[in-house]
Amino acid sequence: MKFRNSVLLSALMAATALGGIANAQDGEKQYRFVMVSHIGSNDPNMGWLTKSMEEFEKKYPNVKTEYISTNNYSVQEHVRLLEQAISTQPDGIAVPIVSSDAFEGPLRKAIEAGIPVVAFNIPDGRPEGERIPYLTYVGGDEYLTGKKLGEYALEKAEAGEIPKPTHVVCASHDSAHQGLKARCAGMKDAMEKAGAKVDELFIGAEPATARNTLQSFLQANPDTNYIFTVAGWSSPWAWGVAPMR
Repeated sequence: MKFRNSVLLSALMAATALGGIANAQDGEKQYRFVMVSHIGSNDPNMGWLTKSMEEFEKKYPNVKTEYISTNNYSVQEHVRLLEQAISTQPDGIAVPIVSSDAFEGPLRKAIEAGIPVVAFNIPDGRPEGERIPYLTYVGGDEYLTGKKLGEYALEKAEAGEIPKPTHVVCASHDSAHQGLKARCAGMKDAMEKAGAKVDELFIGAEPATARNTLQSFLQANPDTNYIFTVAGWSSPWAWGVAPMR
């Protein structure tokens, strides 16, 4: 993860480097990049994210990285923060494409204004000719994340270490997050290939609500024997209700 963050900032630097050549005689070009993220200060990912930005700025002292996010996440708030960042005319923007439809307008406006854009953590999953024309994407393939986790569970089941999956529920805390939807899709393809039934369930991001939603689902579907939580920090919620079945 630290490597990814350094790569995305490097990608933005490369995109704006030519603009600094003309000013070389006036001293080293100063850059200001803005990361507009869905990862707030209450997210465990902030640990590696903060550290990697600190290390990057030590290596490139002529770069200032501003990080913008909110702990009360919504796509609408993310778009508002993105539009706010664009209005300040930074040298570059890095953003996870949580919703292609919601982000397309603001990002195309930024790109048309000459602001380099890099996607990180979540790409625009549409074909190249249809997706937002950002410079590059830095991150993983979330579909493969779900698929590989499903295949790993199936390997364990084949070895007799865990039960064979019969009914899997993919528990997601954010119904608008296309990266999490891709994880569920990957898990679904892996499990359905092995003959298991797969449901996707929106549980919300509030622990008590998530636990209640999961518990209700398990009571209504007693054959469910696998819960896939799409984020590590939501797994304790599933663990807390699973033994009650």
